[in-house]
Amino acid sequence: MFIDFEGIDGSGKTTLSNRLAQRLRENGLEVVHARAGGELPSELARRIRALTRDGGGAALTPESELLLNAAREAQLLAEVVRPALERGAVVIADRSLHSHLAMALARGIPGERAQAVLDLASGGTWANLVVLVDVDPEIARLRKRAGKLEEAKDEAPGRKGLSGPALLHRMRDALHLAAAAQPDRFLVVRNESQDLDRLADAIAAAVLERLGRTPARNVVRAPAARTLPPSPPAPPAPLAVEDDAALEALLLERVRSWAAADPVCAAMLLGGVPGEGAHALRRDLAEKAPAAVAASLTGVADGGIDLLERLVDAAPRSVARALALRTGAQADALRERLAATHPREVAWSLISRTDEFAWTLRERLWRVAPEAVLVSLVGDGSHRAWALRASARAVGVIAEALHASLAGLDGERAWEWRRELPVAPPALLRGIKGCIDPEAFRIRSRWLELAPRPVLKGMVGLDTDAAWELRRRAGSGAAEVLDSIAGMAGTRAQALREELAPPFPGRTLLSLPALRGEAEERLLREVVARWGGNVLVLRAAVRALAAGRDRREAA
Repeated sequence: MFIDFEGIDGSGKTTLSNRLAQRLRENGLEVVHARAGGELPSELARRIRALTRDGGGAALTPESELLLNAAREAQLLAEVVRPALERGAVVIADRSLHSHLAMALARGIPGERAQAVLDLASGGTWANLVVLVDVDPEIARLRKRAGKLEEAKDEAPGRKGLSGPALLHRMRDALHLAAAAQPDRFLVVRNESQDLDRLADAIAAAVLERLGRTPARNVVRAPAARTLPPSPPAPPAPLAVEDDAALEALLLERVRSWAAADPVCAAMLLGGVPGEGAHALRRDLAEKAPAAVAASLTGVADGGIDLLERLVDAAPRSVARALALRTGAQADALRERLAATHPREVAWSLISRTDEFAWTLRERLWRVAPEAVLVSLVGDGSHRAWALRASARAVGVIAEALHASLAGLDGERAWEWRRELPVAPPALLRGIKGCIDPEAFRIRSRWLELAPRPVLKGMVGLDTDAAWELRRRAGSGAAEVLDSIAGMAGTRAQALREELAPPFPGRTLLSLPALRGEAEERLLREVVARWGGNVLVLRAAVRALAAGRDRREAA
């Protein structure tokens, strides 16, 4: 029997596929996992996969990506899957042909063409059972972030990361379409606020039942050709609560309900949420999910520093990252404490700091983390910053870090450096963040289709005709369009929020200006009323309301 686990990144399919393999082995079956331990057993398949994941290959077309993915699966089927099936083993795949069909559809390739390529790659071997692990794409992104919090090295964004979260929404739609077309082959399980052991037990029971009637041959009819319809609006999740305090209480209640089964995700759901109630819940979660609790304090201005001090030994990297934009004696004492062991993260936390403490600390960290020190110079056009960049260039510090340090700088000197230091498109796009020079918009226009995420993230707050034209071209399928208008007021920004609220209600709320006018306040209440039953939308509403209160109090 050939079992394929499908789902978007962060759905939990890898964990569940490994647990199923363990349970089937406990039942006396020979099981071959085609990606045990996260590694493909075929060296050739691994090498092909590396090409498709490399964020530096932004110029790779959707058609080339499909052909490479098909080649990878053909090799894996030939080397691993079919030989195991022929000797009677159960084979489990963590992703197979259906993922690549969903990716092709999500990238705009007609279904019939993608199907023909994958039919050839399959050699007639498709999974007998496809376990589709379903999850809200925003929850999946939180899980992915949580899994990397304490990693020593930040990964460069992969190719899917360049496309942004809208790609995950389209892939999820395509997988659901496949499941609806062949319900006998698909088992759809929801993995949100679930106990994973219980979910794995349920999947194992379903598989063992099917094993009693598995066909002798492990070859099944390939799925019919299909096309992906337009992504439907997010299903309404109405919420009648109007009182702001009641909304916050409801959010904390919902998060608390996640905590028993998934404390890490529960802590991540508190990200950016201020208030004593949120802090109390963070303290309850600190022991089980220290890194996620620390990460949830990033950007939270009302306290939390005492909790970061408590977490410094259990989650030092996450604490260091959470110090970004924090000032004060306690925060700087934590930076001093972590500087020797986590210099990169501490240097990064100095972004936007121009005071003497920050410069003294940069000088200490320069010897061990020059790239991170450079990144902390974002937007700094001072003589001191340029001298440090020149020193870095003289000793051959990587060009990507130098480009990152130039973000927000539009002068001729910055552009001369950009022209003289060639880098891959993702690094170039990150390095022109905030720039309004015509050359910056020519670069963005060139890469908008293939790398919409860094293009749009680099236009946050830009209110020029060129910026609005790129937002129009990106269309309603790119969630980062909303991120690019975060905090902006005006009729164009408001019209865009009205258009994108149905597919991206939470991001719509997070894009609102802190000081809202009548139209913006009305939109906030309408979004909460229609979709506030979704915990992520509820969180966005609480954050938006808190930002408004803070701004009014400051004024």
